[in-house]
Amino acid sequence: MVSSLNFPTSILIARSMVARGLVREVRVAEARGGHVDFDVYEKLVDDGTSIVMVDYVGWLSGHVENLKELARLAHDHGALLISDAFHAVGVLPVDVKSLDVDVLITGSYKWLMSVHGAALAYVERSVLDEIQPPYAGWMAVEDSVIQRIIKGEPEFERPLDTSRLVLARNSMKLEWGTLPLLALVALRESLKFILEHEAPELYHNHTWRIAERIAEGLEELGYTLYTPRDNHSAIVTFRHEKPLRIAEELEKKGIKVAARPKLVRVSPHFYNTLEDADKLVEHLKDINLNT
Repeated sequence: MVSSLNFPTSILIARSMVARGLVREVRVAEARGGHVDFDVYEKLVDDGTSIVMVDYVGWLSGHVENLKELARLAHDHGALLISDAFHAVGVLPVDVKSLDVDVLITGSYKWLMSVHGAALAYVERSVLDEIQPPYAGWMAVEDSVIQRIIKGEPEFERPLDTSRLVLARNSMKLEWGTLPLLALVALRESLKFILEHEAPELYHNHTWRIAERIAEGLEELGYTLYTPRDNHSAIVTFRHEKPLRIAEELEKKGIKVAARPKLVRVSPHFYNTLEDADKLVEHLKDINLNT
C-alpha cells in the first residue's frame, strides 16, 4: 500500500514490483486535500498486505504522517512499514526506534543541505538479517576494504577473496560498488554542522514558526492552503492557477519558491527569518492585486 501523497518514486517502485511479480497489487490511499485520513489506511491494510510505504512528510503539502500509528497498523497485519523521510530528516527530530519503522530512507540534499549523490537508510536489524540482495559487489562482502579499514587492517595487504560469496553482516551488504566519496565527505560536514547547532530540534521550532507566519499571511490574503494547519512541517503550500507566474515574480524579488501543478510550495529553513516570511507575504499581496 502507498499514499497518493508520496513522492512519485516510491509509487513507481511499487508499480514495478507488480510488473516483476513480487507483489499482486498496489493499493493507493487517496488524499483528501493535503493529508490522508487514518481510516483510509485502516480500510486498505489487511492480512494480505506485505508493505506499507508512506512518506514521513508530504513533499507537496508538508503534512507530517503519524508513522508510529502506521507502524502499529502495518505490524498488526504482518506488514513492513517503509518510509521516505526526505522532507523530514534535517528539519524534524526523527527517532526510528520510537517511530517503530522497519525501513527509513533519506538523501543528502534537501534539508541536509549537502550535495547530490549520497543516501542514508535505516533498516531494522531483524529485517536487515532477512534481506538477501540480488547482486553483490566488492563493497557488500564481509571482507571488503571498508570492513578492513573499520578493523584497522591494511586495505590490500592480502587479496580479496572472490572464491566464495560471504555477505557483510551489517548494512554494508546493501552496497554494490565503489562509494561516492566526495558526496559522503560533503554529507559528513553537513551533518557535523547540523549537530553542532543542536538541530534538528531548534530547526524544527524555528522553521515551524516561520511556516505558521507564512500560512497566516496567506490566509489573510485569501489564498487557499493545501498544507494542513494542524500538523505540518516547514513546508507551506497554497493553491494557485498560475504557479509558474507566482514563482517567476517572486524570484525577481530574490525569493525562491517551488511551482508545482496548481500549487506553490514555500520551504523556509534555519537561515530564514520571520522578516523573510513577512516580505514574502507583502510581495504576494502586490502580485495578487495585479492578477
